[in-house]
Amino acid sequence: MSSKDIEVINVWRQIPTNIDAIISGLSNDDLGRQVEALGFSVRATVHHLVEANIVTASMIIAAMGKSGATYDGTWLYPNGDWCSRLGYESTPIEPSLDALRGLIMHISNIVASQDDALERVVTVSNLPGAPTYTLTVGQMIKQEIDHAAEHLADVRKAVYG
Repeated sequence: MSSKDIEVINVWRQIPTNIDAIISGLSNDDLGRQVEALGFSVRATVHHLVEANIVTASMIIAAMGKSGATYDGTWLYPNGDWCSRLGYESTPIEPSLDALRGLIMHISNIVASQDDALERVVTVSNLPGAPTYTLTVGQMIKQEIDHAAEHLADVRKAVYG
């Protein structure tokens, strides 16, 4: 694995730390503030980021186990109703962040152990009847890095102006 590949993995490993840096010291009221760009609270946004990495981790496991495997993501639609059904507005975030730390370390260790890991692929179905598309493990990790950066910028704006 190249040093550039290792750097991508290390940036992914920093997502929980980046979340901690933004929400550290926030009150319960602050965690309940709406993130305008998402329509979720800060708390629900944190849960959303954890959930996104859980889904990505399962897609990575599929790709690592059998490059070219198909992942059915048609069940997933993380909107406001979804967040309500999962209780994201009231569920404590600390256990979610603990799970995220462990999950990313576990999956990133698996990925880092294989020289061709970032090139392995999964075929994804996101909407019933829609065309499928293929992602590499490297693309999935980069998407989660960008996804977290975008939402954390939104959280920073909602909380700090």
